[in-house]
Amino acid sequence: MKVSAYIMQLKEATGLSWNEISDRCRVPVSTIRSYASGSVAQPSHQALHDIVTALGGSLDDLYATPASVRSDLLKVREIEAEADEDLKITIRTMREIREEMLQSVRDSYERQISKAEEAYTREIAHLNDTHQREIAALSKSNRTLRTTVLVAVAALLVTLLVVIGILSYDITHLDKGWVQAAFPVGSIRYSDPSGFCGIIDWFKGVVC
Repeated sequence: MKVSAYIMQLKEATGLSWNEISDRCRVPVSTIRSYASGSVAQPSHQALHDIVTALGGSLDDLYATPASVRSDLLKVREIEAEADEDLKITIRTMREIREEMLQSVRDSYERQISKAEEAYTREIAHLNDTHQREIAALSKSNRTLRTTVLVAVAALLVTLLVVIGILSYDITHLDKGWVQAAFPVGSIRYSDPSGFCGIIDWFKGVVC
């Protein structure tokens, strides 16, 4: 409510004159009349308090908010409270959705990483198995080769020993053995007791 309207309302209710109001509140009549006419934009708080009190009113009533305005303010506040609650619910829902999405993404990445690790482990195991089989095959092949070589060398050595033994025997016993069978005594001229010269002469005869 305006100051001027409130003063005039109190003055009419009390029936006091300007002078009587001035006597009660110790405020000049001119000041009271100027407040009542609304010609003063910003009345003195103390002077206004004295005038209103002298007329039986109060500044609380002067500045009190009308019931309709209070009702509107309450509705506005209720709407604001509902809006705040809706906003809080929306924010909470968005946070929950965000957390669910983040969790879903994390789970997806974890599953992919787990699958990749399993595939990598299987591949490493397969490569290890293949490597072990190749090593085993190479080892077996090497053993077989070594065995074959050893057998061949042993056979060759045995053969050489046998041949050397036969030749040694035949050379030292010209009248016996393989030399005698291959070259009868009549075909070899024995010019010395040992028989070596006869063999040499025989080779010369064959060559010549």
